[in-house]
Amino acid sequence: MTVMSNTYFDNRNHFSKQEIGAARNAWLRYERQQQLHLLNVMPIDEAVAILQHCSISYAQKMILALEAQGKQSRANHYAKQLGLKTSKQLKPNWWRKMISKPLRIVLTCGLLSLASGASAYMYW
Repeated sequence: MTVMSNTYFDNRNHFSKQEIGAARNAWLRYERQQQLHLLNVMPIDEAVAILQHCSISYAQKMILALEAQGKQSRANHYAKQLGLKTSKQLKPNWWRKMISKPLRIVLTCGLLSLASGASAYMYW
């Protein structure tokens, strides 16, 4: 447990709240295209620290815009660090393909067992 705790504390960002607040305020003064450019060129830990102090919806929009520019790996890294989803994870139909058939099988078996249990109860 001590090893885990030391590892966690060593990987923290070494930025103060004042530094990140000042960087965020300066960053928000730029236009969106300039902000996207900065997300591409600035160190990842600084960019993550700035995005952590922005609203969730704004950070999500910036990550999706990075993906639209073709910066998939960087956008995935930001999304993972912030606990957000990428555009690939946001597509609405992906879960239907993976879950619907097994779910249908389970529901069908459940309904059949209920029907057979009810009919057995009625005839006893």
